[in-house]
Amino acid sequence: MQLFIPSLVTIILAGVFVFFLIPRVSTTFIFILAIIFLFIMVQAHYSMFGYEYRLNTWRDQLKVLATPILISIIVLGILFATSQFVLKIDVKSMIESFIKIFKPKYTSIPASKLEEIQKQL
Repeated sequence: MQLFIPSLVTIILAGVFVFFLIPRVSTTFIFILAIIFLFIMVQAHYSMFGYEYRLNTWRDQLKVLATPILISIIVLGILFATSQFVLKIDVKSMIESFIKIFKPKYTSIPASKLEEIQKQL
């Protein structure tokens, strides 16, 4: 009951303020008042829940490491792509297995093109 009465008084005062006072003041005053209330509420919210924000944003500390990790992954990718660690793709065996599995009649490649590819192999 002790929480109900202050909340009820706040709602009644807000209603009186909205219906009787705000329509009589200028829009500039309302705008300035809204900015002031917004600033006060953001400050109050952050002072109440600041600890939770600090706990929730533990990933922000990892932002420092993001650039070196990304650069090292790119460098490793370039090294592996240009070195002999990666196996070379044998195009000849790929085409032969393609012809064996799918047969020329089931492809969209013309038969003359397939014969030409087989001659090159």
